[in-house]
Amino acid sequence: MPTTMKLLLPLVACALLAACWDVTPIQESNYFTSMGVDYDAANKRYTVQAALINMADVAKMEGAGGSRMKTFIGSGQGPTVHLALNEMYRSSQLAPTLDHLMTIIVTERTLGHMDEVLDGINRSRAVRYNINLIGTTENPEKILSSDRLFESPLYSFLYQPVTRGPGKPYVAPMSLQAFVREYHSEASTTLLPNLRINDRSWIQGDQHPRFLMYDGAFAVERGMDKGYLSNEQMRGMRWVRSDASRTFLKVSGNSEVLAVLVVKKNTFKLRYAPRGGKPAFHLRLTVNAYVHEMLKQTTDEELIREAERSIRKDLEEAIALGRARGIDMFNAEEAVYRWHLTEWRKLRAQRVAFERLPFELRVKVKLVHTGKLKLREQHKQWTKKPLE
Repeated sequence: MPTTMKLLLPLVACALLAACWDVTPIQESNYFTSMGVDYDAANKRYTVQAALINMADVAKMEGAGGSRMKTFIGSGQGPTVHLALNEMYRSSQLAPTLDHLMTIIVTERTLGHMDEVLDGINRSRAVRYNINLIGTTENPEKILSSDRLFESPLYSFLYQPVTRGPGKPYVAPMSLQAFVREYHSEASTTLLPNLRINDRSWIQGDQHPRFLMYDGAFAVERGMDKGYLSNEQMRGMRWVRSDASRTFLKVSGNSEVLAVLVVKKNTFKLRYAPRGGKPAFHLRLTVNAYVHEMLKQTTDEELIREAERSIRKDLEEAIALGRARGIDMFNAEEAVYRWHLTEWRKLRAQRVAFERLPFELRVKVKLVHTGKLKLREQHKQWTKKPLE
């Protein structure tokens, strides 16, 4: 082979090698981190709003003295979700992507059209099934532009919905995958937490920051919106529908608050237990708790008795509310569907309303500890006669 050809072959081979010709500079990378969806039934149009961040701002925050990250809120309208997104893209200076979408907010009036919303979202390959799905009674724009304590927009309930302690909702936030599974189930009642703005609890200078908080939930059954449930209406549901650990239990007696307990653990067993040939349910609940505040003199036996009475009252009120509004508060039908399929088919054929079936309740409260002092020692101290 001639010497010239030997020199040209490596040059030709180098020219055919792949290169980073399609690399995108970080300052040109824009991502939607959250999205809000609203539906106007009168005009049959969707309004999609999305929060956009620039990755260059994220890089700047890694260094010392970084400035507050900017968040842009886009909005578009259309007869479908993606046509509304496309309307938003028309005014975007750089084409954003959905690769880093973390949360979708849906309004209450959108819940009756989730089939169209889910179809539009799930057909996009960029959207993952493990993103968060949360409901709201607010304008989604207010949720997406809410304030935060730290510089990063990721430090909020919008992106970190799984909370611990008193701030967590009575029902756990859902992933898109979990919602789709329950939404298409024949026997499940889905509870979607509600996220709203709180502009009263905090103050910064002369301004009231608009922080997010959980407040109630929406019930969805077989694709139908069953309405909103407030925190007060969901007190009994938390013992069965969620992990109630680190939440407070107010114990009252004779219209006075005796003590405040902190729930350490709640376990339950809900089973289908017909009585006399008629369908019925049996619910057994065990709650482990410890004393957080003691306001009135009492013994441990009395405190346990009043705590069990308080929990039983919450459960009974939840059952009564479910019967009045046609909501399966404890997802009891699911228990029949999973473990007694033949019986479930028979009851469905008879158009039996599962939320109206009788419940047998058994509640057990266990005091793990009573704090620094024993209750009986406190009782003796409080009943001691004052000095003359």
